[in-house]
Amino acid sequence: MKKQKARDRILDTTKRLFYKQGYNSTGINQIIEEADVAKSTLFQHFSTKKELCSTYLEELTEEYVSNHLELIADDSSVRMKITKIYERLRNDVIKNEFRGCHFHNLLSEISSDDKDLLPIIKKNKESARNIFHQLLDEATDSSFADFAFVLYEGAIIQTQVQQDVWPIDNALEMMIKLLKQYGQE
Repeated sequence: MKKQKARDRILDTTKRLFYKQGYNSTGINQIIEEADVAKSTLFQHFSTKKELCSTYLEELTEEYVSNHLELIADDSSVRMKITKIYERLRNDVIKNEFRGCHFHNLLSEISSDDKDLLPIIKKNKESARNIFHQLLDEATDSSFADFAFVLYEGAIIQTQVQQDVWPIDNALEMMIKLLKQYGQE
């Protein structure tokens, strides 16, 4: 089995630790130790912890957008595409130790005027919002697409709080009812 490249090990370790422990509770030395790299190797790739976090968030955003665009790329109905998005979230919650959204979690740990990380968090959420607009603007209207995005984000937060999938199931059920009102069976 081929050994993973140092940069990838650093990012995978960062993703796991920041998600499990939080940004502020995870130290560079722990990342170095668990990624099995030298300190100089980490700093060869990332000059600061914040740069490491920025890269991690940017890669998560690319992964999120790519995965969701792939989900909605087929010729299925709007209802089926929305269902796929919610089912993906539900499956992720069931498969993994769900601790909420990486971006929501980090937002609670940084300053409200953070000039490095806050724009990346906003970019991620705008990307998610755009996916709902891609799906719903033609079939409904842009205010409904914004509502759908907020409902989805709320389902994520409540799933974290409740430690259960019922918020996802209820949000999807509501979306299906509302889509029927727009003639999107």
